[in-house]
Amino acid sequence: MATTTAAVNDARKASLAYLESGDDDSVYELIDGTPVLVSSTQHELDYTHMEVTLSMTAIREAFVISAFHYWEKWARSLTNLNDRRDHFWVLKNRLARDYTIHPSLGEINRLTNVLKHGSGAFEHARSLAKVRPDLFSRLPNLYGDWTVSVSEEHVRQVFEVISCSGPR
Repeated sequence: MATTTAAVNDARKASLAYLESGDDDSVYELIDGTPVLVSSTQHELDYTHMEVTLSMTAIREAFVISAFHYWEKWARSLTNLNDRRDHFWVLKNRLARDYTIHPSLGEINRLTNVLKHGSGAFEHARSLAKVRPDLFSRLPNLYGDWTVSVSEEHVRQVFEVISCSGPR
């Protein structure tokens, strides 16, 4: 992830450096009397920064979802709990009979559901925001509107929680 973080920083720096240079190679065409941007180095640099940032966000979220699902499949293989009724809490409680489970594993379950199901996971988002508001750049409100913001540190925490939840 260090490489992708460096790419985000490099894209931001390139955009800011061009902006601060004062150069402006923007080309406009008039369409029905309205100027329309056709090309611009600043626009391209800003767009590249946005694409790299969105890619990094997707990668972090994918790591969280994948790590939790790996734990879940592994836990099911240890416990033989594969019925539809064997949801996370049943699985966690069964595994906890024989192994140490990190106290934050439930938060990782909620975060995974919020990332996977978006607005369909409103209750998960509300309960997660109560204990981990740092995972949100906009907290869930009455209308269910929120924005999750997973940092590299959050990804590290997820791996730590999962590695401390089961046999070693």
